[in-house]
Amino acid sequence: MKDIINWLILIEKETKDLYNEASDHFKHDNMFSNFLSRLSNDEHVHCRLMEQAASFIAGGNVPAPPEIIFDESLRRGTEDLIAGLRARLSSGSMGKKDFMDAVITIEYAERNQIFMYAVDALKVMSADFQRMASIMEDHIGRIEKFISEDGDILLAEKMEKIKPVWSNTILIVDDTEPVRNLLHGVASSMGNVDTAANGSEGLDKILAGYYNLIVSDVDMPVMDGISMYRKAAEKDDGIGERIIFFTGETSGETISFFRERGLPYLNKPASILAIIEAMKKVLKRYEQ
Repeated sequence: MKDIINWLILIEKETKDLYNEASDHFKHDNMFSNFLSRLSNDEHVHCRLMEQAASFIAGGNVPAPPEIIFDESLRRGTEDLIAGLRARLSSGSMGKKDFMDAVITIEYAERNQIFMYAVDALKVMSADFQRMASIMEDHIGRIEKFISEDGDILLAEKMEKIKPVWSNTILIVDDTEPVRNLLHGVASSMGNVDTAANGSEGLDKILAGYYNLIVSDVDMPVMDGISMYRKAAEKDDGIGERIIFFTGETSGETISFFRERGLPYLNKPASILAIIEAMKKVLKRYEQ
């Protein structure tokens, strides 16, 4: 978690500087410049919150080991994107529409899912971090409001493409709230997402409807993921083609169970990109 937070501090600073430079670059458009200045201030707040989190951890408050890791390619891609945008602003080769398109890309990228994962992990440790989620929601709301009021049809269409508008239905089953919320955020661009906090809740939802994709933890209270799968398979023997397990085990009976039945699984900690790739692989069957 420490590495995640340190990277978020860096990237929030870089994004703050990007928006500040853009505000100056577009100063001839007073409304747009003020909007970008406000985004820069938001990123400054986000950075300060992450710095508080780093101090909190440095003070001996150790969160649970992360179940999610982020790839070097994701880290590098985000940093390169921001650096490239700053270079284009500096050269004067970027217009308003191009920059707003970039804002949407930045704000709806995996970086923000990682930010919210850190927030969720921290808020269970201290009430001081519970306001982070609402601060982030206000930030995203500000962007959506500006796009709506600006009236740019192409940007509005891009926003709609980011949101789930098709019929894929996805179920996330995990008893750890930060992981459950992160997986929900990652999957939300692929379809409509439901969540369950244990295998019993997951089973109820599986039996009540149809899901194109189910992502389930294994070790959970009330009912574990394998028991949920066994009971669901009694009613739907094709469920094995639509489920991905998320497990901390690397050997033993659980792994043998998956391999004997050809069930896909991800080991914890798993990278964001590996999770996305596994989800898309299952959902791709419905595009053919």
